[in-house]
Amino acid sequence: MENSKKRSTGIGEILYHFRYLIIVVVFAVSGFLELSGSSISMWEDFIGIQSQSGDGDLFGQARMIRSDEWAVNTPMAFSQYFAKDGSFPYFSETLRGAKTDAFIVYGQPVLSWEVIFRPFQWGYLLFAPARGLSFFWCGRFLALLMISFELGMYLFNRRKSYAVAYSALLSLSPVVQWWFAINGLVEMLVFGQAVLLIVSAYFNQRQYWKKILLALGLAWCGGCYILVFYPPWQIPLGYVFLFLLIGITAKEYKKDLWCWKKDIPVILGALLILGIAMGAIVCKSWNTIQTVMNTAYPGTRSFAGGGALRKLFNWAQGILYPFMEPAFGGTNVCEEASVISFFPLGILVGLWVLIKEKKRDAMLISLLTGTVFLTAYCVLPWPEILAKATLLSNCQPDRVVLAVGFISLILLLYASVISEKAPGKAAVGIVGVFFAGGTMVFLYKSLPELYVAKRQVAAVCVILTVSLILVGILWYKWKSTVFAWGCIVLAVLNGAFVNPIHKGVDVIYTNPLVQAVAAEADSDDKQGLWIVENIGFPCINIPIMTGAPTINCTNTYPVLERWKKLDSTGIYEDTYNRYVHIFMQLKEDGETVFENPQTAPDHLNITLPAKELKTLNVKHILTNRDLSEFESDNVKFKLKNQVGNYRIYDVITQE
Repeated sequence: MENSKKRSTGIGEILYHFRYLIIVVVFAVSGFLELSGSSISMWEDFIGIQSQSGDGDLFGQARMIRSDEWAVNTPMAFSQYFAKDGSFPYFSETLRGAKTDAFIVYGQPVLSWEVIFRPFQWGYLLFAPARGLSFFWCGRFLALLMISFELGMYLFNRRKSYAVAYSALLSLSPVVQWWFAINGLVEMLVFGQAVLLIVSAYFNQRQYWKKILLALGLAWCGGCYILVFYPPWQIPLGYVFLFLLIGITAKEYKKDLWCWKKDIPVILGALLILGIAMGAIVCKSWNTIQTVMNTAYPGTRSFAGGGALRKLFNWAQGILYPFMEPAFGGTNVCEEASVISFFPLGILVGLWVLIKEKKRDAMLISLLTGTVFLTAYCVLPWPEILAKATLLSNCQPDRVVLAVGFISLILLLYASVISEKAPGKAAVGIVGVFFAGGTMVFLYKSLPELYVAKRQVAAVCVILTVSLILVGILWYKWKSTVFAWGCIVLAVLNGAFVNPIHKGVDVIYTNPLVQAVAAEADSDDKQGLWIVENIGFPCINIPIMTGAPTINCTNTYPVLERWKKLDSTGIYEDTYNRYVHIFMQLKEDGETVFENPQTAPDHLNITLPAKELKTLNVKHILTNRDLSEFESDNVKFKLKNQVGNYRIYDVITQE
């Protein structure tokens, strides 16, 4: 038994010692095999025509709900390879069929100095689409896994079991996995945590040439974080990192390695470089930023907090989502996903250590303050002036739940590390039973449609019980290996089955329809504008994956001057002045009509008289019907190709 324990410990130490080599090897092998977590195999289902090489899914299930990834973000990234105005342009002519900022909105790979702040896009610049996609997916996950582990080692006094548990619970949290490729959530967590590690290293460094490098690294991470460009998560997560930074500063400043006269110029110099870089990017994309801020959606929105109490407890049911994808009514599985935080145990344990054990630890106090502060915004409505002063008015309370879960997890682990005398086991057991029961009743009452089967209630009960056992093991500090493995298993069940393991991109580029569109686009060097007619989302984004400039692909922000040609009075402006997926349908004559469906306000239906094709300068149409009925003396359609039910037409207009 003793030899077995030593052998196990030895394996753990070997893995720890060679952790970076292992990560590099895993990253390289994943890239060589073209592996990713993308759900792009969904394209085969929507197109309805099989590709020549199969769907590419090796394990798991492609998720239709993640259409922001496989139907929007990934096609936009691929479009950069085939842009008519050169590879990876900052301003693409492919997206929207007009000059489109590909960098600042939806952050696509660009061959320009600004991409230094988007390191996970570098793979697209270096490799073909399949390996670029693999670089993007695998690089981000491995980076999050390792940076979380290193921060855990720092925060939890070098206790590997705690660091492993923290890294697994965060990296495989439902919210991270369900939102993995969208809105820059992974980037925020990676670079925000990296800033904390750099600051701690700076405080412990004597050599100033190394401090200068660390300061430059700080500026770079800051730029990467800022350019995520998604305030609803950036701001609350920024508060989490601020409260952690306060605790780190209070701890490290005591080491007396800080010199005001030398360190302030170094920090200011790095901030100046960051400011210049951000200023240059803002100037370059200023028109885009202004346009986005003045849209009807997302535009400039304002919130005052409250109404998200239930979602703070959603960590207890996240394990159900990969296997059941329950219907929530008015929301979806992605919006319900959260961090595996054990909320509110972090607050309870933190208060025990602070009050009962009378530990006046700066990090503990800062984490408690931050948790209560962000929780208050989720639960209670705030005065408008306070919400605006804290910038939280830019954040839906449902989005702030992520930050609460994140800081709650750190608080729980940190408080347990510094605790010296846990309460009696009987007390912990009683509290555990009431906590588990109370959480179950609360979830059942607040979201009854989730629990349509008794087995789901039983599953959540099991999860809560296992979670409480893990927390008990954590607090009593015995069998740390059991605790770490328990957390890994819990994390894997919550997050590892959300995204598939997918190989390559042949599901797209060996599809006969995509090949036909590519051939037609190449025939005029991608000069002619396209529309996709009578076919809805996501197929409106098929042409851009071949570099064909497409008017009604997903418009991340509006081409107002184009739509105003068809809406001279401006009565429809609110319908198209937004982020929209555009469905276009031709009719014989009449006026152009714009409409947002009530059930999907981010969709735009445009009924377009055939004569207006000339106004929009349309040269090619991908459709699923015969367009000859819309011909007139001024507009003719020439059938160029037919694949299954799809037809590709050239548009011929007369003066």
